[in-house]
Amino acid sequence: MKDSLKYNLFDESKIAKISLSLATPQDVEEW
Repeated sequence: MKDSLKYNLFDESKIAKISLSLATPQDVEEW
């Protein structure tokens, strides 16, 4: 359960990063 929560937080962070990166596509490549 701990790993699942950790994954979910990471996934949300990645989604947020990609969303922000829509304005700066080069950041998407880092992921």
